[in-house]
Amino acid sequence: MGELDQLFEAGRAAWPHVTLARDTFGAHVAAIAAPDERGHFALRAGDLYLACAAGHGDGPAIEAVEHTCIAKVAPALARIITASEIDDVRQIVRQRLFIGSRDGRPRLLDYAGRGELRAWVRASAIRTAFEHLRKSRRERAHEATLMFGLPGRVEDPALDQLRRRFQDDFRAAFQAALAALDARQRTLLRQHFLDGLTTEELGRLYRIHRATAFRWLRDARAALLKRVRAGLIDRLGIGGDELNSLLRMIDSQFEISAQRILAEC
Repeated sequence: MGELDQLFEAGRAAWPHVTLARDTFGAHVAAIAAPDERGHFALRAGDLYLACAAGHGDGPAIEAVEHTCIAKVAPALARIITASEIDDVRQIVRQRLFIGSRDGRPRLLDYAGRGELRAWVRASAIRTAFEHLRKSRRERAHEATLMFGLPGRVEDPALDQLRRRFQDDFRAAFQAALAALDARQRTLLRQHFLDGLTTEELGRLYRIHRATAFRWLRDARAALLKRVRAGLIDRLGIGGDELNSLLRMIDSQFEISAQRILAEC
């Protein structure tokens, strides 16, 4: 018995209620895996058999993937998105795994059998959750009636003129300040302002206490704001009441400004 036949028999033994043709399995393995120098396939036969069958539409295989993989992703997603969003993300994952996206190819057929199928599905679900967050936050940012970064409508005509005059400088100062932060600070700010994660959710994601997450976020926000203010002072060369009004506007609108600019970066 050849090694492909051994893999097939091992997979069928692991999932006796799943139906998959031997030729279909063999063609799938040939497409996604290559033997080592000794002609061996170091693959997880049971998981590969199940994924191949589910990707080709076998009902019991789809139910098994649902029960053993998709149903288990909630704890990982709970560190990233709210409870009300988990079902939406799981539905997107189902669509991609069993039906596919625009190309109509089920993503399960991309599973190559080298790691645990459950872990592979969990990683796919986590990526989908972050995509969901980015999309929803960007949609909210683009719906805002704001000019870039600074408040879009200011009641004081003088401040409105100030906003229009310096919006490009503010954008440049913000981007320079963001680039000067360390990687963790940049990531925290994006996760909070763009992805909308609370300090409690950040704590779960980083496996730290909520108070520590709050302190990290507070320090990153303060560092960014300090650099933005310093950058504007250096760039603009203005002083007096005009500078003070601009800096007060930045302070008061920082939350909105950060969300909008991070969505565009």
